Amino acid sequence: MTNAHDLKTLIDLFKRVYLVRTAEEKLGNAKPSDGLYGPIHLMIGQELIMSVLSTFFSHETYGDIIYGSHRSHACFLTLSQNPYKLFAEIMGKKTGCSQGMGGSMQLSCLEKGFLGSSSIISSIVPMAVGSALKLKSSQGVAIGFFGDGACEEGIVSESLNLAATWQVPAMFLCINNQMASHLKIHERQTNANMTRFAIPHEVKSFMAIGSDPFDLMSTFDLAIKYMRETRLPTFVEVRALKMSEHVGQSINENYGHYNRGKFKAAFNIDPCEILEQSLKRQFGCSKQEIDGIKKEIENVVNDAWEKAKKDPSPDVSYMHKFLGAADQ
Repeated sequence: MTNAHDLKTLIDLFKRVYLVRTAEEKLGNAKPSDGLYGPIHLMIGQELIMSVLSTFFSHETYGDIIYGSHRSHACFLTLSQNPYKLFAEIMGKKTGCSQGMGGSMQLSCLEKGFLGSSSIISSIVPMAVGSALKLKSSQGVAIGFFGDGACEEGIVSESLNLAATWQVPAMFLCINNQMASHLKIHERQTNANMTRFAIPHEVKSFMAIGSDPFDLMSTFDLAIKYMRETRLPTFVEVRALKMSEHVGQSINENYGHYNRGKFKAAFNIDPCEILEQSLKRQFGCSKQEIDGIKKEIENVVNDAWEKAKKDPSPDVSYMHKFLGAADQ
């Protein structure tokens, strides 16, 4: 990457990654008085995956569709660019993206093609296959992303079989954290390579490192081009550990079961730091330029946070509308 266009691409990517990181840290550092409700699933350290994917994804141009797992903050933020709607949702406000009824795990941004996330492990996988079937005659693709633990659910293999048999453009995107909740992968499976689940169904597979922006860009570019041209499914495995707990607001270096020290493994390096160093060393961006980008994003996130805190919560009658209960 050496020309001006590539510099613009990398700066845009850094902005997306830093938006997610700043929003996640805002949630992670929140106090009880900030009024957060329900469990929170942060993905600090994995921000780069959705940030890169979103640059190849277009609901407006192709009709692309994506479904997310219980850990979908980054998907919502990179597509919507709207931390206010995310914060309002997690605070249980009527102005949230799911009107305060979904919280951290049930997010959506319909106008950008993010049709929803689910707390039920692997439940979105067959939904992505169904959307891919509808998109088969167009150039659009449907994506469902999930963790390595979801691969142990039968519905993933059943969906792979249907996608291959029907020959539909569905991407099975597995974010391999090598940990299902608090159980390490070697305690659950005989092999840490998730692409092996695609082999019996003859689905083309790809693998990428989740902290390497250039590897991710190349992988998603190849996978999505393949799907747009052939209308066939793919299985993409991205290896990316995270700094945050399975659930909750802990973002310290001692993560309980997630105590892995400071990002040292090849696939466990801080993506924000990698991007920042690339901009400085490869493109000559100054510290002042980078700090300016950071400050602008931090202001957006802080303003969104304060605005969401002031929003009203739904009243009981409004909640009954969704729960099906009679007014009291």
